[in-house]
Amino acid sequence: MRSFVLVIVLCFSSIASAQESSPATRSALAHQLYDASMAGLSVGGSRPSDVYEWSERWMRADLEAHVANAAQLHFDRMNTLLAFVHGRVVAGTARTSEETECQYYVAEARAWMAHPPITP
Repeated sequence: MRSFVLVIVLCFSSIASAQESSPATRSALAHQLYDASMAGLSVGGSRPSDVYEWSERWMRADLEAHVANAAQLHFDRMNTLLAFVHGRVVAGTARTSEETECQYYVAEARAWMAHPPITP
């Protein structure tokens, strides 16, 4: 748990020191926070929704930066999240509702591959 807190603190200090809000900067920061959320998920310091939110923000920044496969990458991350949570459900360390939540994230990401969300 301490290492998770340290990762989050380091990520937030990166955000605080960011001097610009370019899509590339936001993408890099969202990537860091996505990684921290995934790490936190394995130790109980974050929820699947935390992982989803940072993946979506990462995708939106990438779409704004014209990364051609941004929606596909988000879809891949949501499949990874679903597989991880499914393993925890099988092990008895996560609720089935968390798996259902992740199934929704995968379905949404699949739809976004066909019609990416509009970015501001």
